[in-house]
Amino acid sequence: MTQKTNTKWISRIFPIEHDFFGMLDEQAKITLRGVEDFAQWLDRGEDRLALGVLERQREADEARFTMEEVLVDSFSTPIDRGDLYEVSRQMDAVLDYVGDAVQEASALEILPPQPFYAKFGVSLAEGMRSLAAAVHHLGADPATSEREVKTIRKAVAKVREVYFDSLTEVAHEPNVNVALRRREIYHHLKDAGVMLDRTTDILHRIIVKAL
Repeated sequence: MTQKTNTKWISRIFPIEHDFFGMLDEQAKITLRGVEDFAQWLDRGEDRLALGVLERQREADEARFTMEEVLVDSFSTPIDRGDLYEVSRQMDAVLDYVGDAVQEASALEILPPQPFYAKFGVSLAEGMRSLAAAVHHLGADPATSEREVKTIRKAVAKVREVYFDSLTEVAHEPNVNVALRRREIYHHLKDAGVMLDRTTDILHRIIVKAL
C-alpha cells in the first residue's frame, strides 16, 4: 500500500481537525510581504519599509508559533507532522535573516543604497514569490507547487551569483573599514538565500511524497 493510499485511509477514520495547509499559506504570505518590503528597502532605503520588515517578522513568528501549538494538540495531520514543523520553521528562518540584515545594516551604518543591495533584493523577492505560490497550491494541487520549485532554485542561484560579484566590489573598495562592513552584510544576504534554498528542499520533499 502506498503512502498516499495509507494517508487517505487514515484520514477517513481520523478526520483532519485543522487547516494546516491554510496556516502554512498564511505564514508564506506574511513572509512574502516581509521579503518584498525588504527588497524595496534595499533599493530605496525608506525607514517605513525597514519597519515593515520587522513587523512582518513579528507576525510570521506568531503564525509559526500558533501552528506549532495546534500541531502539538492535533491527533491527525494531512501530511507528516515533522514535515509541517520543518517547513514552517525553515520558512521563518528566511524572514529572520532578512530582519536581522536590516538591523545589522543599521548597526554597521551600511544603509541603502549600497552596491549590489538592489540585486540581492530582486532575487530574494523573486524566489520568495514562487515559494509562496508553491505553498499556496500544496494541499490541493502539488503538481503546480512542483512547477514553482525550478523558479525558486534559479532565484537562489542568482543570489549566490550576486554574492560572488559583490566580493569583487569589496576587494576593490579602497576604504578597508567600509569593505569589511559591507562584506558582512553581503554575507548575511547570501545566507538569506541559503535559508530560502533549505526551505525549498523541505517543501520539495513534501511535494514528492504527495505526487
